[in-house]
Amino acid sequence: MSTYMIDWKNMSYNSFKILGAFLSLGFIFTGCTKTQKETEGIDYNSHYQDFLESKEKITFHNECDYTEYLNMSEILEDGEDYTFGELYHAIDSNCSIHDLHYSYIDCGLDDDYELLISIETEYIPWDECCLKFVVKHTEGGLKLCYVTDEWSRRETNISYSGFVVSDGASGATDHTYYYGYIDKYGAFRLWYEEEELAYIKDDDESFLIYQYMYDGILNVIPLEGIDSMCIYEFTYGNLIRSEKSYAYIVLYDLNGKKVDINTEDGRKVYSDIKDALTKEGYMVISEWEAQVIKEKKKKEIGLENEILLNYCLPREW
Repeated sequence: MSTYMIDWKNMSYNSFKILGAFLSLGFIFTGCTKTQKETEGIDYNSHYQDFLESKEKITFHNECDYTEYLNMSEILEDGEDYTFGELYHAIDSNCSIHDLHYSYIDCGLDDDYELLISIETEYIPWDECCLKFVVKHTEGGLKLCYVTDEWSRRETNISYSGFVVSDGASGATDHTYYYGYIDKYGAFRLWYEEEELAYIKDDDESFLIYQYMYDGILNVIPLEGIDSMCIYEFTYGNLIRSEKSYAYIVLYDLNGKKVDINTEDGRKVYSDIKDALTKEGYMVISEWEAQVIKEKKKKEIGLENEILLNYCLPREW
């Protein structure tokens, strides 16, 4: 049995969702991590302060760019070096910067600290965007590890250990998430990306009715006893770029309880919807198989539980 220490007060909804899955695997969580408290007052790498004072530069590479709203690849040049002042000016020329914070994190928990910079902007009137940069000092100089953004439709958290959780929504029933981490070498390692599509029965219906097109014909499937359904499609890479993705289904009965697909009634309704999704082109697997695939990928990229479950957010200056 393993025990991990969590900052419960600063966790987003999606963070709780992830932790719920790991609670079911037997992990135990307590308060905020000692590791972060012990680093307060430490003498951080002076190169970071030199960068903030525009005495040193970082190199921007498109491969580190995970922004979606305020696209940094359209503002900065791939392979170009920038002082912090030049970086600030380039961003401020495209939007209005109104706040800035920085903090230190320990990607990979190896006691070799990285600089996390958060720049809050107003991209268009009444819509704010926060850019987040992770910078690491290496023997070759300062390296930009990862840059992302968040706005009203997306929240991105970078934990003290370098674990990244990004969740967004294009509507009330369509959410996308991606998970990854910045390793001790400063490389961002994407774990997987997932889209959650929710289907809920109409108020005037007794149960959920699922409709889909196949061979130009509208097919209607009555899911008796089902109140709602979630389809989760995930891939090792970006959902748009990847050719191989998987999907699993979670069903809920009229009382809001998760349906056991191993029962006779559960198997019947699950089989009906699985056949429909397969015809639509989904590669349908079970929820258990999805967990196995995700766990295998986690090991492949070297994502340890200590890093994944260290949800303390960094202290800002």
